[in-house]
Amino acid sequence: MSKEVKKSKEKIVKKLTEKLQQLNEQEKIEEIIKDNKIEFTVANKKYRVSKPTPAQSIAIRKARNLEFYKLLKDPAYKLKEVLIEELKEAGYDIIAKEAEIKEIGYTIEDIQEKVATIPTESKEVIENYKKEVEELITKQSKISVRITDLMEFSIEQTLEEFSNLYLIFSVLEKKVEDKWTKSFDSYTKFLDSDEEVLLLEATYNMSMLVFKARI
Repeated sequence: MSKEVKKSKEKIVKKLTEKLQQLNEQEKIEEIIKDNKIEFTVANKKYRVSKPTPAQSIAIRKARNLEFYKLLKDPAYKLKEVLIEELKEAGYDIIAKEAEIKEIGYTIEDIQEKVATIPTESKEVIENYKKEVEELITKQSKISVRITDLMEFSIEQTLEEFSNLYLIFSVLEKKVEDKWTKSFDSYTKFLDSDEEVLLLEATYNMSMLVFKARI
């Protein structure tokens, strides 16, 4: 992976992490989501994502299964547990790093609980805690990106990434002359697109729909 691609990936992860932190604002979510759809604007163009229909869900599942069998036959890809063991032997413990990510999450929760009890006038103390949380989130994101890079040839991770992208491709629509139509004619065109901001916004808004379904 080139330095440029890695930097771009880290940038997307950072932006997405910041946006996903807003998902606990339930009132805001209620305002944005209408009929299981979310509309948003990118470069003065109207887009929307929606929960997949039963037909779309079937198509996504079929595409996922086909991708799984393709990966099984590709010698470059390995099952997650095999790759984890090989990386551990090479000196990088994925399981330990995943545990570190969880521990950072617990630390962030502890700090947030402390902040909740601090008087609002204690601005300097609150700002220090805020800075600490931001640093922890950055550290968490960097570890996550590193794991993702190392597990690039994991069948399970590749399949999850494929599923997420195929889901967005399936439900992403654009408004053309007051009519909603698919943003991309094919999955190949979707993958070839360099519209990074559109992908980020679509992913974020799709995450809100998923989050809403769970609360």
